[in-house]
Amino acid sequence: LVFTSGQLGIDPLSGELKKEFEEEVRQAFRNLEAILKGGDSDLKKVLKLTVFLTDLSLLPLLNQVCEEVFEKVYPARECVEVSALPFKARVELSAIAWSEA
Repeated sequence: LVFTSGQLGIDPLSGELKKEFEEEVRQAFRNLEAILKGGDSDLKKVLKLTVFLTDLSLLPLLNQVCEEVFEKVYPARECVEVSALPFKARVELSAIAWSEA
């Protein structure tokens, strides 16, 4: 299994947090995928996704991006509203995935 730490929507090249929420989520998924690839895994092998949101009203937008990222068999997911995240991020993602290693 591969256990990731929380990933924010910060572009690793610029160090900037994405401004639009959907882009922040997509970047968080790209960052998550980079970590998973380091563990011989990928987003298709995610068993459980943990989502931290600073505003649960953003959940429908998050769900739209999840539909782009995941196949029809979605991983188990928990979503928690939190009062704040580092760097004023609105979303943080962590995952447990299986690995070929």
